[in-house]
Amino acid sequence: MIESSLKTMGKVCCGKGKTITEAILDLKPEVPRGIGILVIKNKDKVIEKILQPNIVRDLFGKVSRLQKQNVIRNVKNLFGVIE
Repeated sequence: MIESSLKTMGKVCCGKGKTITEAILDLKPEVPRGIGILVIKNKDKVIEKILQPNIVRDLFGKVSRLQKQNVIRNVKNLFGVIE
């Protein structure tokens, strides 16, 4: 099980999933703006990445399905996941 957490605007939200995509999409931040710190935990491996405000907005805000798919692909590339 992969765990994820997002720190943005002084608040932390957590999510879980079988894949990185499910773990990221399980996150539900209250306000999708500002710089975010995305943390992915898989067993004993922990990876932290800083996300720019436009990525946070596109990933968790109200955007088109195609734009969201592109951002998810870019975030997975940021973490080194190739599908």
